[in-house]
Amino acid sequence: MIGDAWADCLAKSHRDALNDSLCILVDDFLNDPEDISICIAALPPKFLHRYDGLFRRKFLVTLLTVGYKLALTEPPAHLLSCTAEELALYVLIDEARCALMAQEISADFSEFEDQAFQDDMDIMILYDMSLDGIEDSAVDEEMAFGNLQFDKWFEPFLNASTPVHPYTAEDRSN
Repeated sequence: MIGDAWADCLAKSHRDALNDSLCILVDDFLNDPEDISICIAALPPKFLHRYDGLFRRKFLVTLLTVGYKLALTEPPAHLLSCTAEELALYVLIDEARCALMAQEISADFSEFEDQAFQDDMDIMILYDMSLDGIEDSAVDEEMAFGNLQFDKWFEPFLNASTPVHPYTAEDRSN
């Protein structure tokens, strides 16, 4: 079950919501891989034109990888290994939050997010249109944002304790 290792910061309802949401997101992807799935629609909209078939396949593998890591009885010290994994977890939590709210259950994931993202929510910059382009500027380097440029989303962080999935690590554009 997803999240059992996180029982100290996630209620069972929240762990169940994460598990159910993972299943919903994966099924949605697989039902029509060329359509804009729930998951792809939840990614930063300014890159929508870049979410082609290859990206979608790599992101699906990344979503599955994050689900696997969350199901481990002992998650790695640094749970997330790349920006794409951070985005996948963010989308998964958002879907779980919506499911809980629909059931009128308080959807507080803050403690889990603090631990899983290690208090690093740089990815939120990608959703803020007022900061459009910052990931490609000198500010990105000065602030030490990690791999926010679109072409680096699947590259492992310097402090990654697990590798990114081999399917996403290879350049498959050719």
